[in-house]
Amino acid sequence: MRTVIKHKAENSVFVICYSMADAQRMRTHFPTLWLAVGINGIDDLDRLESNPSPTSRLIALTPQKPQTALFYERLHKQGIPCSIGTYGVGQLDEKPLPEAASGYQMLFRQGADILTTDRPNPVATLF
Repeated sequence: MRTVIKHKAENSVFVICYSMADAQRMRTHFPTLWLAVGINGIDDLDRLESNPSPTSRLIALTPQKPQTALFYERLHKQGIPCSIGTYGVGQLDEKPLPEAASGYQMLFRQGADILTTDRPNPVATLF
């Protein structure tokens, strides 16, 4: 964070937190910083919804396996954008782009706001 502050980049980055406790600690010290935290299933979502912590400037890192539309809707109701990774063995990034195109588009229709991909420029052309 010293480097982020030194370069006045607090409004240009988000910090990945590996637990809600880490996110809460970061929020205490940096209330306007965007934080990304794993919301890996309904149990995590239930805990998030029952926690009185503010959900502004929070990005949900959701599982690579698409969840139900209701899962993403619940996050969106709280104003939380959803990120889904498409990289790794067996994922969309490993397939030829013409074959994977409909899969990327389906993720957005289902509720993804951010795709974490190893090929951002080719994927961007699909939208």
